[in-house]
Amino acid sequence: QYLRKTPVEVFREIKSAKRIRQEIIEGNKPSTVLEVKREDGNLQYITVWELYGLPLADELKTPYGNTLTKVSYKDMQSPLLDESFSLPLYTTIIS
Repeated sequence: QYLRKTPVEVFREIKSAKRIRQEIIEGNKPSTVLEVKREDGNLQYITVWELYGLPLADELKTPYGNTLTKVSYKDMQSPLLDESFSLPLYTTIIS
């Protein structure tokens, strides 16, 4: 049986990560790839959709570069914010 994780579960497991590159996924989703060094020595690569902060892919590789698992979250969508949406007063945006 395969282990299935929700996108939230993928993020909950991260203790620290390094941003290694940016790329476009599915033709129109600007994304950042994070590298996570796991306690077992393997490397996890999580591709995060920059607009909504959702993981689009999760790949686990050995230190030698062999792929152990690869999960793609396809056709993920997030509803657009209502036009009346505004950030609370004194909210700081950090980029």
